[in-house]
Amino acid sequence: MHHYFIDSSLATPRSAKDLARIETRVTDLGIKGKMTRLTPLHDVASCIRDARMSNADTLVVVGNDQLLSRTIRHLRAHPRLTVGMIPLGTGPFLFARALGLPEGLAACDTLAARRTEMLDVGSLNENELFFSSVEMAHAPYTLECDHAFRVQADPSTRASVQNLLSSLLPKAADCPTDGRFTVLFASPVSSRWRRTPRCVQHTSFAARAVRIVPSAEELIVTIDGFRRVRAPLIIEILPRHLAVIVGKERTF
Repeated sequence: MHHYFIDSSLATPRSAKDLARIETRVTDLGIKGKMTRLTPLHDVASCIRDARMSNADTLVVVGNDQLLSRTIRHLRAHPRLTVGMIPLGTGPFLFARALGLPEGLAACDTLAARRTEMLDVGSLNENELFFSSVEMAHAPYTLECDHAFRVQADPSTRASVQNLLSSLLPKAADCPTDGRFTVLFASPVSSRWRRTPRCVQHTSFAARAVRIVPSAEELIVTIDGFRRVRAPLIIEILPRHLAVIVGKERTF
């Protein structure tokens, strides 16, 4: 049984027409289900509880990457649910493209084909999940990796603990089925020539667990490109934890 979560931003007349076509299409494909429009009083967490009480086994996000991230965030206690997505409205749709999902009505056919992959997700403080990345901005901090070694970053260095995508290398999708994160650093490299633009050097290594420890100043990290939280944080990989419906054009 499917349960569709509709982003609260899809309230325009154009979106109403698109949603009507989608509802007709999923009915024709035999994957009709309850459609719930998200509101401040009816948020993602409460919708997931409602879906479980109605014995839904597939949650379908109708919206953008941010709604997909918000949904996955609350699924640590529901590992048997399958997640699908119909990209619609205002993007970004970077996660959707990495998953091989077309935008709009065409995604219904991908959903009906039900090509499912068990994907890795990240755990935050053994409480919430994240899907794509945790990024650190310009501030001094230490990364304690796999309980084996430490890396100290200076304020000029940006870093990302990446499961799928990050803004440091947005066109390079990681493999979310290999059971590990890619820890990526972007450091500025000065040039002896004044007219030469400042370059950025990228270095990376793999890790399964990372503890982010701020050195002195407050450190704000960005989860999946949208949500901002304060460090310290303990990040762990959960291998093949979440079933996700993907398309043939996925990038991994």
